[in-house]
Amino acid sequence: MPVYRVQRRDGPTQYLTRESVEPERLWGQIEDVAFFALPRNRGRGGTIPVFAHTEGGHQVLSDTLPNNGNQPIFFALPATAAQSDDSAPPEDKSPAVVFLYEYRNAQDNRRIYSTNPELADKAWQRTGAPLCRVWRNPMSVLSLDPSASPVPLAK
Repeated sequence: MPVYRVQRRDGPTQYLTRESVEPERLWGQIEDVAFFALPRNRGRGGTIPVFAHTEGGHQVLSDTLPNNGNQPIFFALPATAAQSDDSAPPEDKSPAVVFLYEYRNAQDNRRIYSTNPELADKAWQRTGAPLCRVWRNPMSVLSLDPSASPVPLAK
């Protein structure tokens, strides 16, 4: 499922799934599909939950359960290196599976998450090891129509 980078009108950038975007009608505030992950109700063996909490007014993603007891926003693969042997699961061999990195802006402590191992904008400094592994967004253009709705079937 896509994980959207959403710029909220009231401030911080958030990483949300359809489950959170739809009820609040945030479709017009989506900046891009940051990456793909497993839905929060589809975690399985070999995956880890990723939670969101707020620090200093900014959303932080973590694989550690926050004190607020939130449910995970998605499941991902652990940040262990991909295996190259034949016994490795298919997702460990796929070039579509990539690391998810956290970047911090030193001026205001904002955080963004990207599958890009090195951002061109030097204001963003990558923090330590990758958080997890997710699926790269293969699309270079956001093709999203927030005003689209289903057409009823003709009788």
